[in-house]
Amino acid sequence: MIDDWKNVQTRLEDHPQIAFISNNTQFSTNSNERKSMKRTNIIHVVLTALALALLAPAAPARADGKKDKEHGEKDKGKKDKDKDKDKDKDHGKKDKGHDNEEREEEQLQRPVVPPILEPPADQDVTYHAFAVGVQIYTWTQNPTNPALFSWVFKAPEAVLFKPDDQDDAVGLHYAGPTWEHKDDSKVVGTVLQRSNSADPKAIPWLLLQAVSNEGHGKFSAVTYIQRVNTAGGTAPTTSGDPAHLEARVPYTADYYFYRRHQSAANVVLDWNAVLRNALNASGLAGALLFRPAAIVQASVFDAVNGVDRRYEPLHVTGCAPRGASSQAAALQAAYTSLLSLFPSQKAAFDAQFAASLADLNDNEACDEDDEDGEVSAESVVLGLAWGQHVAEQILAWRSTDGFDPSPSTYTGSLATGKWRPTPPAMANGLAPSLAHTLPWVIPSPSSFRPPGPPALTNAKYTADLNEVKAVADTNSTVRTPDQTVAARFWAGTALTFWNRAAATDAVRQHTTLPETARLFALLNVAMADGVISCWEAKYFYEFWRPITAIRLASTDGNPDTAEQADWTPLIVTPPYPEYSSGHATVSGAGQAVLTLLFGNNVPVEGWSEALGEAYVRSWPNFSAAADEANLARIWGGMHYRFAVVDARAAGNAIGAYVVGHAAEPIHGTDDEHHGKDKKHDGKGGKHKGHH
Repeated sequence: MIDDWKNVQTRLEDHPQIAFISNNTQFSTNSNERKSMKRTNIIHVVLTALALALLAPAAPARADGKKDKEHGEKDKGKKDKDKDKDKDKDHGKKDKGHDNEEREEEQLQRPVVPPILEPPADQDVTYHAFAVGVQIYTWTQNPTNPALFSWVFKAPEAVLFKPDDQDDAVGLHYAGPTWEHKDDSKVVGTVLQRSNSADPKAIPWLLLQAVSNEGHGKFSAVTYIQRVNTAGGTAPTTSGDPAHLEARVPYTADYYFYRRHQSAANVVLDWNAVLRNALNASGLAGALLFRPAAIVQASVFDAVNGVDRRYEPLHVTGCAPRGASSQAAALQAAYTSLLSLFPSQKAAFDAQFAASLADLNDNEACDEDDEDGEVSAESVVLGLAWGQHVAEQILAWRSTDGFDPSPSTYTGSLATGKWRPTPPAMANGLAPSLAHTLPWVIPSPSSFRPPGPPALTNAKYTADLNEVKAVADTNSTVRTPDQTVAARFWAGTALTFWNRAAATDAVRQHTTLPETARLFALLNVAMADGVISCWEAKYFYEFWRPITAIRLASTDGNPDTAEQADWTPLIVTPPYPEYSSGHATVSGAGQAVLTLLFGNNVPVEGWSEALGEAYVRSWPNFSAAADEANLARIWGGMHYRFAVVDARAAGNAIGAYVVGHAAEPIHGTDDEHHGKDKKHDGKGGKHKGHH
């Protein structure tokens, strides 16, 4: 067994001598001999052969991506017989080892795991290692009850091997938890999720997220780690005593290491996330978020499109200088527009700019450089300058669109059926200038005006008023718990929800850089036009909110409605007229854009700022998500059913109109296949348009 370990040991670069202590399965090390691994705290590593022998019988269902690996006790006679032959093979493969390893990593697939252990969709498996070692526990006194003791997990100590070759040690795993490759790269993780193994004697499977990385190698860019196929490692079932305060329990496991999928489109995805964060931090009312979102995404699209002209521009018709980097253009366009809109968030934007620029230089070394294969500083400079120019053009255009951010003086009317300020804030009507703001794509604010609310004595009005009165009351007995959650969920999200949904499917379908820029531009200008159209209807019809109508029902001339002076809705009513629904309009527009681009059979999951990332709802498709968004406005007590139905129809039509009239493919370069044709994905950086 000592000889077996020495064979493994020699494959670790300058690893200290390790001596086996047979009576307690520990190893001692001479830390003065550490050279390449540069670590002093790992003083105990379990003997590989012993751990394999101990754990071979435990073989729960495995989760392997590429192929099933058999780890366990091998026939010793066969191993001895083939040892010299294997060594010869190893020597013969040295020259090809690196290339073979790279090809193997490219072929790695995700293991089959419970859904809670799945990393985000934009993560790729880049490395797989098999660990043999110990889980260390200490016999610890309970801090609140000194009479009680228990085994408490302390740290892992293990050797990492290539999964199909336990004679090839590639690194170590130790406290942190830390994984260290023999190339000196490291990753430290924190546990996000755990799932019990099918084997009750095995430690749980885990999903961990990287919190720090070091070096330049296999683990330097790792973002997520999975621990699966565990065997052994659980805490002892017997009590400790003064002579046995530490237990070292053998275990094995597979570790899968992930990093973000490398794509030119990442710069657009990253800055869409920055945009969402900036909007959340801005403190702006929900209706006021859509204009800045459209400004940023229109700037990014026209910047990318000006480098590689594949679509009709939204506004900027010029072309970038030949050789400009499209990724750099997208980066600068997003940064410039965001900084202009939210100058108080400059520090956050600067930090992301630096990170994105570093990523761009790394990615473009093989994507967007000169013919020598080296990063072209000139292409980056040209791209940044072009992105700056485009953003400034978009900002200048929208500065004259008629939107007025000044405090509103609109107080509505005391006439029956007309909007008036609502409790508790009794605030003036929000942003009446939105009703007259220049649309991005639709012909005019009134082009998609819905037909209007029914008369106060109409049966439709009666039914819908009584519905919201019953279901949306704070103390309603007919509203279900799920309807309550849904109402709160959608009250806290709209724009951010649909942008996250778009990002998820862009990653899932590997959209190219031009496609991704176009996707977010169409989505956000459609929703921005949806808000403009909706606000035109709100201030045209000036219809009263349910809280007003129910509390003043005795004045509406309708014998089938009853006044309830203390009626209060589940969700606080926002300060602007009721008809039609803003949420229903923008959700209709958003789902229409995403359905047209991705199809109607795409499952959707999402979270809301109101309830946090931990709470996720799901729907079979985009349309179903929008359906729930509509109903949530009724369950929350802000809208009547007729308002959300009419708003949804208008939103659907606006989304379809925008897709059919903006950023249309030119010269037959239709990219709506989403990633199948990579010829013009923005990686080449060479201008394909006019000069």
